[in-house]
Amino acid sequence: MKLSTRIPVLLLAALLGANAVAQDFQQGMVELNKEQNTRNPFPELCAGPDHPKFGPDGHYFTTNKVAELAGISPEVNREITLFSQAPDDLALSYSATAVAIWGVVWIPYRQRIVDTLHSLHGGHAEAVKTRRRLLAAMIKDFDLSKNKDELWKVGFLIHALGDSYAHVHGKDETLKSYNKVWGHAWDSVFGVNPDNIAPDTLAFDNYLAYAEALYGALDRSDPPSTENRARFDAWLATVKAGKGSPFPAKLKFGTLPCDAREEAQKVLSIPKVNAYLAEVARDLDPSPAQASVATPAAPGNSD
Repeated sequence: MKLSTRIPVLLLAALLGANAVAQDFQQGMVELNKEQNTRNPFPELCAGPDHPKFGPDGHYFTTNKVAELAGISPEVNREITLFSQAPDDLALSYSATAVAIWGVVWIPYRQRIVDTLHSLHGGHAEAVKTRRRLLAAMIKDFDLSKNKDELWKVGFLIHALGDSYAHVHGKDETLKSYNKVWGHAWDSVFGVNPDNIAPDTLAFDNYLAYAEALYGALDRSDPPSTENRARFDAWLATVKAGKGSPFPAKLKFGTLPCDAREEAQKVLSIPKVNAYLAEVARDLDPSPAQASVATPAAPGNSD
C-alpha cells in the first residue's frame, strides 16, 4: 500500500488519539518509509517538568531502581531505563493506543506492537504465566556487554515484561490478559485502571510481583549477591508497606526529557523495531505456523 493511501488513516489517528498521538504525527509520517538506522528528522514534542497531565511512570523509574539494586552499571542502566519507557513516550510509532488505530493498514506491525511489546494478547492464566517466564528469560540471557546501540532491545523486553504484569485482570485461575482489540481502554475509563499503581489494588500486587521478576532477570551476579538481594528486599518491603514509593518523592512527571527522546529517536526506527519484535514473537510462540512467517517489509513494499 502506497504512502498516499495511508495518509487519511494517519490523519484520523491524529484526530481521534490523545495529544501524544498528534505530537508524534510528523515523526510517524516520515518513519513509515525510511530505511533502518536513519535518524528521524523531526524531533518529538515533549512536556516540561511542570506539565500537569503526566504522572510518574512505572516503566522508567522501576527499571532504573531495580537495575541499580541488581548491580547493573550506571551506563547500562541509563540505556535500558531510557528504552523501557520509549515505547510509551514515542507514542505514534510504538504505543499500543496509536498503533492499534493506524496499524489497521499494517496488521503484522500492529500485532507485534499490541500483542508482543505491550503484552495485550488476550491469553488466560497459563498463557500469561508463560509469557512472563519467557520474557524474563530473554532479559536474563541478553548479553549486556553488547554494543550500546543494541541495549534498546533489553529496554523493549523490560517494557513487555512490565506490561505482562500490568495489562491483566483477575488473579489466580481467573487471571487473563487484556485482548489486542480493545486492550484495557474500557477499564481505564469506566473501571479500575490497571496502569494505576495504587496501594490495596490488584495492580499494586502485580507491580510488586513485576519488580521481583525484573530483579531476577537483571541480576547478573554469580554467585548471586546476598548484599544486592538484601538491598532489593529492603526497598521492596518499604514499597509494600506503604512507607516508600517506587518513584522519586518530588517527581512531577514521568515522561522522558526532550534530549532523551531525541537520543531514542536516533537509535530506533519502525523497520528496526518491527524486525526485532518479529524475532521476539517467534520466541514467545515458537509454533511451526509462527516460525514459518517471514518478517514483513515496511508498508509500501510487500506486507
